[in-house]
Amino acid sequence: MSLARIYIISTMALVLVTLSLTQMFPVSATTGELGVIHNFTLSPDARKLLFVSERFDGEGRSFADAMLVDIATKKVTGLTGEIREAIPSPDEKLIAYVKRDTYYGYSLIISTADGNEIRLRYHIALHYLHQLRWSQDSKYLSFVSARGGQERAVIISPQLGLVLDELAAIQWRETMPLLPTHPLYQDKPILRANSTVIWGDNETIYVGAVDGIWQGEFVESFVIHWHHLVEAGDINTLIMAPTGTHLLYTRDSDVFWASWIWVLPVDDVAEPIRIGQGSNTQFTPDGRHVLYSYLGLRMASLDGKSSRQLTGQISVP
Repeated sequence: MSLARIYIISTMALVLVTLSLTQMFPVSATTGELGVIHNFTLSPDARKLLFVSERFDGEGRSFADAMLVDIATKKVTGLTGEIREAIPSPDEKLIAYVKRDTYYGYSLIISTADGNEIRLRYHIALHYLHQLRWSQDSKYLSFVSARGGQERAVIISPQLGLVLDELAAIQWRETMPLLPTHPLYQDKPILRANSTVIWGDNETIYVGAVDGIWQGEFVESFVIHWHHLVEAGDINTLIMAPTGTHLLYTRDSDVFWASWIWVLPVDDVAEPIRIGQGSNTQFTPDGRHVLYSYLGLRMASLDGKSSRQLTGQISVP
């Protein structure tokens, strides 16, 4: 299996840092490929790496998650997906939880007790994973995988990262799940492989998810508080203004060659502003206007109150 790698070059220290997926996920129990990286971007201070990880099951279906890596420590955590069930281990060192990655897929994640570092990931498309249970010595975890009315018990070893068929001698313990008020249960975005993830500043990220635009604010190094800014199922382009004060995004329109263009102020509570209809959208270098194509090149103000045609329609023979 080929390994995907990210090479990060520091222009100040001329240090080459290599982050391989085997380092990001030191233990893996995925049923398909380890992962494909999309849309990776460095934080403004170049200390963190944000990207979308796409994984595949044996039937070719994909699962996407926004991942965050600390460049210095190579510590990695998953940021997105809906948590359905979370059970701490009896020794309180690990947490096992079920996460909905997409509308048709679930993953079992085993992380450190603070939920900030992934130790193992297991996923099966179209299967609902539930009934998590730890062994008394915290060495094994069992769960039930259900699909089409059929259920199958699975036992895994978080330490070894192996999927085990049967271990009859294991003594199991009923463990209380985390309370619904635990931060792990907060609403989080669900991504596609082509979802956009961008930085606002060193402590803020924005995600174009399957149900709209989300803002994530870091309250600790790897702990994020999420806000659902825009509810929409057809977010396409997502761009941050050079000033860091506005988001530019597009949504589907009634013509295939153009999209509705929207601007969202991010510094205060404000409603999105529809600029117009077009394609090839971007901010001007000073971040004060939006450029887009619609029967030529147009420029519009961020409040949508004014726009003007810059060029006529260009025909390419």
